[in-house]
This record gives sequence, C-alpha cells and structure tokens, in this order.
Amino acid sequence: MQDQRRLERHIFDEVIPVYDAVTNEQIGQLANLSEQGLMLITRQKFDTEALFRVHFSLPDIEQPFKLGVESLWVNDAMSRNMFWVGFEIIDIDQQQSAQLALLEELHIQA
Repeated sequence: MQDQRRLERHIFDEVIPVYDAVTNEQIGQLANLSEQGLMLITRQKFDTEALFRVHFSLPDIEQPFKLGVESLWVNDAMSRNMFWVGFEIIDIDQQQSAQLALLEELHIQA
C-alpha cells in the first residue's frame, strides 16, 4: 500500500492527551502531527467526516494548540477496543500554524 501523506509527520515520545474543546473530555492521545493533520490513538470509534474542536499542549510550547479538525478515517488498532483516527486540520490560527511549520522543520533536520 502506497503512503499518500503529503507532509512528514512529527511522532512524539511523550504521552500527549487530546481534549474535546466543547466537553473538555479527553478523546485520545496524539500519535503524530503535521501542518495538515494529526493522528490519535483512542478508545472511541469516531465517525468519518465528523467535525471537532480539540486542544492539546506540546512539550516546550507555551500556548496549548486549539484546532478545528475533521475525521477522515478510522482503523482498528492492534489493542482490543482501540482505534487509530486520522484528522485533517481545518481551522488553526496563524501563530500556531507557524509553530507547526517550525516543528516540522526541526523534525526534518533531526
């Protein structure tokens, strides 16, 4: 199967919880992140094409990220009752977009 990603994704060693901005409940953990999208590992099976407002904090970045995202795909994970969920970022402010670009640039240089 050919990988169709357009951008490299930053993979985190730390556990980074991701929260629904409306309910403030944790919906998953960040698996990877790029300028255009993110992937979560979650216990919740999401519908595709669902819209969410999420927030999470990254190490060494002061302000939490606040994003609008759309779920694009859901796959079963190897663990029972766990799912991989791919999201496209559809709403992000300019400062946070620049931070993601810098994060990606640092990742490519490493």
